[in-house]
Amino acid sequence: PRQLGTGRRPVRVTERAVARGIQEVTHLGGETAPNPGGWRSRLGGVGTLLSGLHGRSVGAQPPGRPSFRSPADELADLLVREGCGSVDGFGSFPTGSECLQRSLFCRCRHLPSHLRAALCHLLWLSRRFSCSDLTSPRRTEVTGGSSGIGKCIAIECYKQGAFITLVARNEDKLLQAKKEIEKHSINDKQVVLCISVDVSQDYSQVENVIKQAQEKLGPVDMLVNCAGMSLSGKFEDLALCSLQRLMSVNYLGSVYPSRAVITTMKERRVGRIVFVSSQAGQLGLFGFTAYSSSKFAIRGLAEALQMEVKPYNVYVTVAYPPDTDTPGFAEENKTKPLETRLISETVSVCKPEQVAKQIVKDAIQGNFNSSIGSDGYMLSSLTCGMAPVTSITEGLQQVVTMGLFRTIALFYLGSFDSIVRRCMMQRAKSEITDKTA
Repeated sequence: PRQLGTGRRPVRVTERAVARGIQEVTHLGGETAPNPGGWRSRLGGVGTLLSGLHGRSVGAQPPGRPSFRSPADELADLLVREGCGSVDGFGSFPTGSECLQRSLFCRCRHLPSHLRAALCHLLWLSRRFSCSDLTSPRRTEVTGGSSGIGKCIAIECYKQGAFITLVARNEDKLLQAKKEIEKHSINDKQVVLCISVDVSQDYSQVENVIKQAQEKLGPVDMLVNCAGMSLSGKFEDLALCSLQRLMSVNYLGSVYPSRAVITTMKERRVGRIVFVSSQAGQLGLFGFTAYSSSKFAIRGLAEALQMEVKPYNVYVTVAYPPDTDTPGFAEENKTKPLETRLISETVSVCKPEQVAKQIVKDAIQGNFNSSIGSDGYMLSSLTCGMAPVTSITEGLQQVVTMGLFRTIALFYLGSFDSIVRRCMMQRAKSEITDKTA
């Protein structure tokens, strides 16, 4: 039991009170399943909030509410409607839960104590898995935004009214991308700022240019780390400088910009960092010893960083796109070994616009994992490990589907091994034929 409250009527909260409140809310009016209409008719604004919280927990959207509205927003609206004033410090709820609970318990005195206890308990559960207060990509910075997925992400955010900062090495490509992005403006105030810098080389230079961009357009709300390159080949055939270059671009190219914006995001208690990894960052494939290792590193960075910044209401999304029709993918195909090419052909190539739309959607909705298609969903569930979840429903889905997806994955791995063996035998036969000729 805990005693909460700051006024003349402290409230004693017990597990029995919480359980009783949840039971009454869930079975209100003798209903076996939650009915938002019943809640609203019996509890008014409180019923609206509870139905919204239940809808979030089961993956449904409350009527008339966009999916990215947080429980804190709902509760703030409720208190204003009920004449309870506003609640200060809602944006910092993860670090001020006691303040929130006191505000809830003291200001909603017209509710029975067990319903107040249940409301606070449900709010805590929902907020525990909710995203940040970022409801739109207002000021977005995209590294690697001059082409491919990065440019399409910038266009998608620009369509939603965002101010865009494009960061890439090639100035000509940046200016061309800027012209394409500006065609999708929705108002005259939007700006596309271009910065030419190599985000994988000098951190002090990256920090300075990002600081200049924030002085012009304001602090970054969402950073999208999309700078990357791919190089395939057998491990023993790859030059050591190529291994170093891939790790520098794919990993440090995400570390440096993130390091440059993280302090400001934590101070403002709002922000989202998006890391674009790859399905090759979820499983190792023939010919991707250099590429996969650099993309696996991004996942480790994302999971560890999420745990650090979550108390500050800053959140992380890591995207795992499949093979995508981009200039980088075309360049990669020039050096692909036969085995790698045959394995890649088992899945279809996606359009960059499709991938970008899904990444932006998942980032705004607050998802930690962003996957594309059924194969991507299966891989995300199979490789979830100790990754954070966005909702209770997501966690339950991973638990339920793990066995089935593992069985399917074994068939995939068997087919990949078969491809490698056939290619090896074919190569051996060719060598024998050449020797005897």
